[in-house]
This record gives sequence, structure tokens and C-alpha cells, in this order.
Amino acid sequence: MMTLKDKIDLWLKGIGLVLAAVGFAWGLVQFADVLHQRRVTQTLNYVERYGKDGLLGARIDLGKAWLTARAQLEQLRAASVDPARFERRHRQLVFSVLNSLPGGNRADLEQDVSLLISFFDELAICVRSKLCDKKSAQDFFQPEARSFYCLYKPYADFMANSYAETYGVGVKELAGTGSDNCYK
Repeated sequence: MMTLKDKIDLWLKGIGLVLAAVGFAWGLVQFADVLHQRRVTQTLNYVERYGKDGLLGARIDLGKAWLTARAQLEQLRAASVDPARFERRHRQLVFSVLNSLPGGNRADLEQDVSLLISFFDELAICVRSKLCDKKSAQDFFQPEARSFYCLYKPYADFMANSYAETYGVGVKELAGTGSDNCYK
């Protein structure tokens, strides 16, 4: 028969084990939270970069180049044409815009497109390797990545077929579902 002291010792050991398990679980939750905060912070660093320096300049230059073709793009989007025809006409329009820079320096606009594609590719690698937070990256960048990818898909496809098959893979990943349906 167990004495009162033995019962109390047994209860204290049980309570100690429960408290140790709770403490361990709490520690894991705290550790996971710290890792998540680091990933979010890393993602926010990309948000900051996207609004600065060369990336902002590239976005502004590309936006200016599309000012003259905006009406054509809207007409193309509004026209009810089959996806294959839309894709052909869209491709012509994209390359026409890339050629339209005053002074005829197409390379500058192509560099701007490549700079932005590289940025999105880098961010996608950061998300894939779990150094950046996927949900935060999607919240901040998915609409922009989808719009950018669908607009410059003909150029990205050309570069992937001509030079590097992985060209634009990251921006397509960030664009998410629906990026395969840019022409529908």
C-alpha cells in the first residue's frame, strides 16, 4: 500500500512531466514564431526594395512606354478573339512597345523587364527555400506579379525559348493560379 508521501511524490512527478511537456510545446511555438517573423521581415525587405532605386525606375520607364499603347492594349483585351489570335496580337504589341522607346534604344526597356523578372525570380527562390514568408509574398506581390507576367509573357517566353529555359519561372510562380490563362 502506498503511503501519503508516496502518492504526493507520484502526483508531483506527474505534474512535473505535464509542466515540462507544456513548457516544451510553448518553446516550440515561440521558436516557430521567431522563424516566421524572420521570414516576414525578409519578405518586407523585398517590398522595400521593390519601391526603391532601379526597380522603381524600371517600373516607371516601362509604364511610360505603355502610355502610347494603352488604348491598343485595352482594345485587344476587350475584343472577343480566340486565345491563339489574342496571343499573337499581344506578342506583336509587346515587342512593338519594347521597340518604341524614344531614341530607339530597345535594350533599355528589355533591361528593365529583365531586372523586374530577376527580382521576382529571386523572391520566388527566397520563398521556395523558406527564407521568405510565402503568404506575405503572395499578399504583397501576387497581383503585381500576375499583371506583370501576363503583360510580358510573350517576351518571357521568347527569352526562355531563346536563351535560358528558366527565364521568368519565378515571376510565373509568384503570379500563381491563373497565370497559365493570361490569354483567356
